Amino acid sequence: MPNRLAQSHSLYLRQHADNPVDWHPWGPEALALAKQLDKPLLVSIGYSACHWCHVMAHECFEDAYIASLMNEHFVCIKVDREERPDLDQLYMDAVQMITGRGGWPLNAFCLPDGRPFFGGTYFPSRDRGQGIIPWPQLLMRVAEHFKQDRTGLEENAQSICSNIAFNNNPPEVKDTWAPQHLLEAASALASTHDDDCGGFGAAPKFPAPMIVEYLLRILRSPQLLNANPSLGERIPSVVSKTLEAMAYGGLHDHVGGGFMRYCVDREWQIPHFEKMLYDNALLLKVYAQAYAQDQDPMWKATAEGVIEWLHREMRVASGAYAATLDADSEGHEGSYYVWKPTELDSLLGAESGAFQTYYGITSEGNFEHGNSHLYTTGKRSYEAWAHFNEARQTLLEARKKRPAPGRDDKVLLGWNSLVVTSLLAASRAFNRPDWLQESATLLETLLGAFKRPDGLLAHVQYAGKPAEGLGTLCDHVYCIEACLALAEQVDLLGAAQSAYWVQTAEGLTTQVLSSFGDPQAAGYFYTAHEHEALAVRKKLWYDSAMPAGNGLLLGVLSKLYALTAKAPFLEAFESQRSAYIPWVTRAPNAVASALCGLLSDYSGVATVTAYNVPLEPLWNAQHPAFLVQGAGVSQSGYALCAKGQCYPLESSAQAVMQQLSVL
Repeated sequence: MPNRLAQSHSLYLRQHADNPVDWHPWGPEALALAKQLDKPLLVSIGYSACHWCHVMAHECFEDAYIASLMNEHFVCIKVDREERPDLDQLYMDAVQMITGRGGWPLNAFCLPDGRPFFGGTYFPSRDRGQGIIPWPQLLMRVAEHFKQDRTGLEENAQSICSNIAFNNNPPEVKDTWAPQHLLEAASALASTHDDDCGGFGAAPKFPAPMIVEYLLRILRSPQLLNANPSLGERIPSVVSKTLEAMAYGGLHDHVGGGFMRYCVDREWQIPHFEKMLYDNALLLKVYAQAYAQDQDPMWKATAEGVIEWLHREMRVASGAYAATLDADSEGHEGSYYVWKPTELDSLLGAESGAFQTYYGITSEGNFEHGNSHLYTTGKRSYEAWAHFNEARQTLLEARKKRPAPGRDDKVLLGWNSLVVTSLLAASRAFNRPDWLQESATLLETLLGAFKRPDGLLAHVQYAGKPAEGLGTLCDHVYCIEACLALAEQVDLLGAAQSAYWVQTAEGLTTQVLSSFGDPQAAGYFYTAHEHEALAVRKKLWYDSAMPAGNGLLLGVLSKLYALTAKAPFLEAFESQRSAYIPWVTRAPNAVASALCGLLSDYSGVATVTAYNVPLEPLWNAQHPAFLVQGAGVSQSGYALCAKGQCYPLESSAQAVMQQLSVL
């Protein structure tokens, strides 16, 4: 008989509806029951595309005996991390403090009031000799400790919550801001690059789009790089090597476009196969930006492949985009994406041999059960890769006949806002006005569906339902960034539409400063004042797989002050900048989104007004600028204003583009 989760809007929760576990969704009823029964909470968090979440569910939560232990000793709560990122952030912090590692599935053991005292990630149903306690044994140990050492668990929970709250506050600032910090951060980031395989750090290899974006942006600041010419020579190779590793390697879906979440190996060969909307939005943006700088056709093909995948596989009825594609299909991870040599021979005919050589496919396979995932082992050049365009299209048509991975159709405001910003970057880089129009339509759709009567934004929308949940800081800031990115397209939208998007961004930012701000300290909370009270109210300063709201807010505030000259935006920016100084100098790899905002402020928000001349020649200017079609002036030319000054009128677009390039 299905449990309570059967009525949930969340696909992930419904995936557990037939478990024998007496699951509750998070809410006041479950918390009240735990207090009434004086039982600990077991808060289990995951998401529908997560392979290891499925593994633990099958091994543990579908087992009648294990479920009986859970039901007897705990009030069990299932949480979709995408639906409730606030809970995920809180309990992930706790588990990382306890174990030194994090991930999903995430299992937190809590006092009846929700304060965590222990937790972990994946636990097997039995001892496999890997040093991980089996789930049934852990359940009994925790239950026994709860009965026998309640005071100790109370103290542990209080210590964890106090440490989480302490980390809300930035370290003491002992330095003043200087542009040199931007250069030092770039040097530190480049020093962590894996020069052999691309990417940053060791396996598993995750894409680092915010770091790549920062390095791309600083290449447009020659006045900074002049102080360190060797760094200016190194950064292009770092960026190119990493983009190449991801585009030609196994992170990239060579057949269908788009990217998987991460690769398990240093060489970027074998991924975990879930596809996340946010990863693809952020990677689309950096490939478009990279193409705008060096016109490498592989960057263009990769970006276009992401967009084709979004349109073909991720768009829902409203025109927005679904959240994820599952790693599994037919009960196995990656089975939708892998191939056997005999299949390729049958599908590709005479081209099969060359194709298999290029992708290193053998009868043994590079994955499971003799299957192979596609990553290039041959020459990494666009010409070599493009030679197999027709073959990959043939495989795509064949793949469409396979049972597809499950799609989580929830529409998340923040993730879709990232898509808007990235589509705009691609529209400019590739001169595709249709993508600009799509971006504008999508953002209008999102604001129409997610704007609440109180001026704040909702978080998630399910098909046929009104948007629900109070948006996080990231939801709001990602949406504001999208508004400002759209406002930059004034040359196509017109002055009135551009002004509308600036005003929309201004209104939302004013709401953020009011509803998320901390009157006692720098920074902005992840949840609004109006949000449900949790065990701890967190601030997120570091980037994760997505930009931190506090970091991205720097660029938003700088831009809005430049456009409106309103003092609250400048005051908020300066407070954020001071707070970030210690992290910029000590851990730049964790704050790349903040670095992008600081660099944007250093470079200045530029506006170019065209009087009696066309704006089209400025379409691909390297430095982003607000382009305005002027009127009421008899002279002809381009007027650039940036960094608090306006330059003399230039008669040629080339001249003003040169001015932009040295800002």
